[in-house]
Formats: sequence, structure tokens, C-alpha cells
Amino acid sequence: MAQEPAIDFLSDRDVLLKLSRSVEQSPTAILILGPRGDIEYANARFTMLTGYSKEEVVGKSPDFLQTERVAPLVFQSMTEFILAGKEWRGELVSRKKSGELYYEDVKIAPMLDERGRLTHHICVREDITSRKRMEERLKRSEENYRQFFEDDLTGDFSSMVNGRILECNPAFATIYGFPSVEEVLRNNLSVLFPSSEEYQKFLHTLKSAKKLVYYELNMRRKDNAPLFVVMNVTGVFNSAGELVQIRGYVFNDTDRRRLEEQLRQAQKMEVVGTLASGVAHDFNNILNNIIGFASQIKKHLDEPIKIQRYVDTIEKSATRGAQVTNQLLMFSRNKKQENELQDVGSLVQEVATLIKETFSRSIELQVHVAEGLCAVRGDRGALYQVLLNLCVNARDAMPSGGTLTIEAKNAELNVEVPAHVVTVHTQYCVALLVKDTGFGIADALLPKIFDPFFTTKEKGQGTGLGLSIVYSSVKEHGGSIAVESAVGNGTTFTIYLPAYEPAHETVATNAGISHDHGNNELILLVDDEESMRQLGKELLEEFGYRVMTASDGVEALELYKQHAQEIALVILDLIMPRKDGGQTYIEMKEIKKDIKAVFCSGYTSDKVITQLLQQENLHAIQKPFHPNDFLKTIHEVLR
Repeated sequence: MAQEPAIDFLSDRDVLLKLSRSVEQSPTAILILGPRGDIEYANARFTMLTGYSKEEVVGKSPDFLQTERVAPLVFQSMTEFILAGKEWRGELVSRKKSGELYYEDVKIAPMLDERGRLTHHICVREDITSRKRMEERLKRSEENYRQFFEDDLTGDFSSMVNGRILECNPAFATIYGFPSVEEVLRNNLSVLFPSSEEYQKFLHTLKSAKKLVYYELNMRRKDNAPLFVVMNVTGVFNSAGELVQIRGYVFNDTDRRRLEEQLRQAQKMEVVGTLASGVAHDFNNILNNIIGFASQIKKHLDEPIKIQRYVDTIEKSATRGAQVTNQLLMFSRNKKQENELQDVGSLVQEVATLIKETFSRSIELQVHVAEGLCAVRGDRGALYQVLLNLCVNARDAMPSGGTLTIEAKNAELNVEVPAHVVTVHTQYCVALLVKDTGFGIADALLPKIFDPFFTTKEKGQGTGLGLSIVYSSVKEHGGSIAVESAVGNGTTFTIYLPAYEPAHETVATNAGISHDHGNNELILLVDDEESMRQLGKELLEEFGYRVMTASDGVEALELYKQHAQEIALVILDLIMPRKDGGQTYIEMKEIKKDIKAVFCSGYTSDKVITQLLQQENLHAIQKPFHPNDFLKTIHEVLR
């Protein structure tokens, strides 16, 4: 049989020796206390930690290490536990022999003999100064951060993807019109967006980009007042790449945006003013044609061929005048910004039409629109203003005449483009060029041309807002601008806008009447202009309708009270004496809830009327209108 190896057993003396060495060489300070708590033994680590020798501490109570930073109740508790033979644990701030304070984690446990009687206490003291100081630094850092969070003027927040707001600071509550942070936390982030669709769009953008820097958003306050904010947010994603939390801050940019809109509108009116002389010249030609050929009609009543030619000329002249008026009104009107796909080619043609009618004939206009031109996303009015502003600047640079070129084409953006605004975030773009043969811009002035109120024109000739508005609009559309100019050799502005799918232009036509005749319905026509009442009555009666007329809202209401059940449709002019069209409609609706109405107007900037048209889903037709359009609208409302 194999012999098992011998096992060496330590003698009691060896065990005690090893235990003694372990205690003496322990990296933790160890004391052995008598039954009453006085020190009988201290290991080397204790003397190294405190600076006291064994001889200095033996016979003393550990209380001599006590500092004023520990409450007396703590030592009282420790003494009571020791005397009762119980275990005690705690953290103390003690003092070394040198006077230096330090933190220690203290554990005191009873030592019992074989009969279970208390003979001594073992006290283990671990230096935790480094850890405690780190904790204090972290605590101060957290307190400083919390104070910064509370006092920050920007709105700091975090939320879940479902919109539940986890935390926010007082500034966030103030920005969104809440009286307290607590009330904000009872709401959902999504309700601060204009619609749930807008909130989902925001989430989709954040999921794609991971974080959004200086992201501009139209939001709303608690009272539903519009709010424009700039947001910096970061998405928190789980291991599966799913967005789980949103963290960021916002600042209220509503006042700046409102001021910017006011400046933009002021600059629009400046441009309209600069076009006024051209408009006056063109309208004088139009009116001259109308007056002259109307006179010719009277002289040639028995010559139908000539009359037909005269009438055609009058109609063309009036239509051209209407187009110029409508373009100026559309341009000057202050309306909400849109973000839709825009047909750049048709936009260029619209601006070109206005330029032909208003610029001096000494300026030759050349327009080049490439086939298959892509669309851009943005606000049509803002892009119209950008293009027109550049054209007006080009005209002013050619006081003695020259060539103005407008070009639209697809382009690929590369790093060589000298962008003066921002960089387009896509390679494929639509390039809009406005080129003149004027006196050019000096190199020293090029860096300043987009600054607000900077102008090289004489006093009273310009506000210096034109190119700053161009700068702002192009930036909002995610585009960039390249400028090439040399004194005496003209200037070329090139705008690069992110491209989308090709645009498909649709051309409306008035050729032929694509609707049926009336069925003897009774229509109430209300207009303060006698000629308009006469024209409208003749058109409607020729097309199979019966017509009643009134010259203002008061007269119309009297007729409506008498014939409300017979009247199938009311045609209302908006601007009338005694009672306007909007108020007349409201009072008529009180008489007959299912009233049908069409509004006609030359122009109105009344926001109340605009809101009424939207809320009631009413039809409106702009004067001057083609008879076919007028009749088509009436037929659509009645059917």
C-alpha cells in the first residue's frame, strides 16, 4: 500500500507566533483594549498612522484621538457598546500627534474566553482619508453642478422618449410659462410641441443624428403662445441602439426671431419702394392702353373686327397689371414661414416677370433654367426675397445699364467652393446664380457685405438690410453663398441649396370653361362698387343664376333676413362701408347655420379675416379675377 504523506501540525506556540506577527504587521491599525476600554496593545501600523509610540498610548483610552468634528454622542455610544460587550462600527475624524486630522473607519468587537466571559476588545482602525476627501470633492462638485443647474439661465432638462420629463431647472419652467418645476414634471415634453407629428419628427431627427447642435424649433408655451427656441440635445441609447432618453438645454430665441422677422419685413418694404418707380411706369403704359383702346371702341362700334382687337389688348393690359400687383402683394405680405418642396424654376420665372415689369429697360435680363432641375425644401416667400434682393442689388450696381443674368442649375458641391455663410450638408445642390456687369465690390469690403446695416449706398438709398436678410434666409435653408467680384468687372452671387427630387411644374390655364351652368339658384351679391355689382350680376345671370345685389353689409343683412331660406350663396366683398364682409358673414351665420359664402377682395392684411377664412374653410377669390375663375369658384361652392 502506498504510504500517505505526513501532515505537519503547527504547535500552539507556532500558531500564537503567526497570529502575533499577523497583527503586528497588519496594514490596518489594530488596538487591543482592556475590559474598560483602555489600550493594552497597539500594532506598528497604528503608531505609523497616528505618530504615537506604543509607550505613549498604552493605558490610555482611545478618546485622546477625539476631535471636535465628532459629536460627543458618538463617543458616548461607542463607550456604552464597549462596556456592554457589544460590537460597534462607525467613521471618525481623529487627530494625529502632529495635529493633522484624518478619517478612519473603526470597528470594535468583544474578545471572549472559553467560558464566554469578556476579557478584551479588539479595535481595527482603517485610514479612509483619501476616499473621504474624494467623496467630499464629488459632493462639492455635485453641489456646484446642482447650483449651476438651478441658476442656469438656459432651460436644462432630461426626459424619456415617451415625453415624460425626468428633471428640469427653473429656467426651463420660466421659458415654457410654468409657475414651478413641479408643474413641469407633471406634464409631457410632447405637449410643448405644436403637434404630436412635430414631436415625432424631432425624435426621428435625434435618432438619426444622435445629437442636435443649435437645433431651431417652433414650440409653444403652457398658454399655447408661440415660442421659438434653439436646442442643444444629446440622445442616450441602449446597447441595442434604441433611443431611451433625451438630455439637453434650450434657450428662448423668440425675441430675436421676432426682431429678425420685423427687419425682414422692413427690408421687403424697402425693396417694394425701390420697385415703385418701375411699377408706376408700367402701370402708366397699362392705363394708357386701356384708356386709349376704350376710346377707340367708342369710335368704331360698327367694326367688330377692330373692337375684338381692342378688347383683346385691354384684357391683356389689365391682366399684366393684375400680375404685377399680385406679385408685389405676395412679396410684401408678412406670412408664416413654410418648409415645403419648392419648384426653383417657377420661382426664377416669377422673379424674372416682376423684374421685366419694374426694372429699367436699359438692363438686359437673361434667364437660364436647366432642364430636370431639382426641387429645394423651404419657404417660397423667403427664397423669393433672397433672389429679388440680389437682383435689386445687381440693378443698383448698373445705374447706366448692363446685363443681369439669373441662372438655376443642378450642381455638386465640393470643398473648393468659397462659402461665405455655411456649408451645405449634402453633396447635391441646386445652384442659383445672380450675375451683373456692374462696378463690382472691393476686396476690402467683401468680408462686411453680409453685416446688418452695412451699405455702400448713399444716405437714404438703402438700409443695409438686403444682404443680411439673404444671409439669414440662406442659413435657415441649410445653404451657402459664394461671392465672386472685381472692381469694374461685376459681381456674381451663387447660392447653393440642398437638392431634393425633381420638381414638376404645373401650369394653370383659363382656356375654356370646365364647369356646368347654374340651376336657377338665388345668389346675393354684396359689393360697394356699382361696377362690380353690375359685372357680377351679368356674369351670374348669363350662366343660369338668379341674382340679388346689396351695396354694403347693412343692406345685405336686411335682404338676408327676408330671403335666407331661398338664398343658396352669398358673395361678399371684404372691405365695405358701415359693415365689412367678415362681420356681415358672422351675423348671417347666426340667421342660417349652413350658409354658403365666397369672399372677394382686392387686398386685405386683416389677420382676423384671414383666421375667419381658415376656421370656416371658406372660399376666397382675389380681385382682379378672370370671369371663368369667378364662375368656376361659384360652381364649386354650390355643388
